[in-house]
Amino acid sequence: VYEIGHMFRNEGMDASHNPEFTSIEIYEAFSDLKHIGSLTEKLIRTVAKEITGSPIIQYQDKIIDFKKPFRWVSMNDLIKEKTGVDFKNTVGYVMNELYEELCQNELIQPTFVYSYPIEVSPLTKKGKDPRFTERFELFVNGKEIGNAYTELNDPIDQRERFLAQLKAKELGDPLADRLIKTN
Repeated sequence: VYEIGHMFRNEGMDASHNPEFTSIEIYEAFSDLKHIGSLTEKLIRTVAKEITGSPIIQYQDKIIDFKKPFRWVSMNDLIKEKTGVDFKNTVGYVMNELYEELCQNELIQPTFVYSYPIEVSPLTKKGKDPRFTERFELFVNGKEIGNAYTELNDPIDQRERFLAQLKAKELGDPLADRLIKTN
């Protein structure tokens, strides 16, 4: 099932998040993130080739290769590559901030970043490691162009996560406050 729609967002706007945009939402029963990622990769590769005549394009001073298989890397591994810090015991808000500040803009070639901390993905099912979620975002040229996740359908788990965010906000955590506004 898919839907193409014109969207308007009234929060979270910045230079890379336009308030008006067109998106495609895809839902597939009994699918997983790897399958949806593969579908997304084929779609983007085909569109790039159809529009430009080649799956390898030049954008400003960068060559972006949509022909090669897209990279899959966890958020933790990106941070570890950049800083040497391994978040064995996740502090999700800190991990997310480090990732956004140090890693995100350097993702030039198509890259699926997966395993987001549970603290920053309250609507997403837990992964095999319960500190992380079944979610990916696809980046090209330092910009997010796709987001996918397995929806959380456990109301008790969801309630506990929202309460944890509210408690972090009450304790004065500015990162929790920002994430509450965007979720």
